[in-house]
Amino acid sequence: MGSKQIRYLLGIVLLLVIAGVLGFDSWLDSRIAGSAILVVMGLVGHLEFSKMSTGRHLGFSTLPGLFATAWFLAVPCWYWEAEGVGLSSTEQQLLLLGVFALLFLSFLTVLFRKDFLERAGEVAPTVLGALLFGLLFSFVIRIYCRCEDVLTAAVFVFGIKLTDIGGYVAGSTIGRTKFLKISPRKTLEGFIAGFLLTGACFALAAESGYVPELKFGWLPGIGFGIILAFSAAIGDLSESLIKRLYGVKDSGSLLPEFGGVLDMIDSFIFSGFVFWCLLHYWS
Repeated sequence: MGSKQIRYLLGIVLLLVIAGVLGFDSWLDSRIAGSAILVVMGLVGHLEFSKMSTGRHLGFSTLPGLFATAWFLAVPCWYWEAEGVGLSSTEQQLLLLGVFALLFLSFLTVLFRKDFLERAGEVAPTVLGALLFGLLFSFVIRIYCRCEDVLTAAVFVFGIKLTDIGGYVAGSTIGRTKFLKISPRKTLEGFIAGFLLTGACFALAAESGYVPELKFGWLPGIGFGIILAFSAAIGDLSESLIKRLYGVKDSGSLLPEFGGVLDMIDSFIFSGFVFWCLLHYWS
């Protein structure tokens, strides 16, 4: 079996698993299974980033980043029954406390060490990892836990992954125009296909009237989808930049042809927050 066939097969399996988790939580009238999986993915993603940036999954100077990531991911789980996707004043204070603790402890673990100059370079990636895979990724959990129906989260996840799927399929079949040095395999045709598919997905969802939070018609739905596709592409390219910076091909080796957890969630790093903002201020 070739690499393309393996990738397609695993992609189908992953989509079926996601559908199963969504169906299970819908049957239980709870969001516990999906939110637990998202928390684990965020934590594993941070560990993969730590491995790339420092050469080890865990270290004394990287612990504040892991703790802060866990804190950011846990906060929306505590408030999963909150009405609407907005942040309460208490939740805002908890997030601000997490940011302060992250910065304070990250410097504290370095300042009083004899090898402080050698460890000083670990402060920036520790903070960056917690902000990307803790704070920003936590908005995916908010979307999943707080939307009126799991169908909204399903449309969000499927729509974002269409950016990746469209880009990969179109890029590997009809893609000819290479235009990004940071990711040489990506093609302009693939980008356009991903944007069109995601725009069509959200236009269909917005026009159908079946998705509670997306009842604003097909034309705004296209704009909604294109904005999300762009933010997903930036997340994907940002992870490519990080991998090139640290000289690795994949963030991990969890799944053949897919890589690690970061390779699967990179498109959600920014798109989760963007989707949350659009739901809160647009719809």
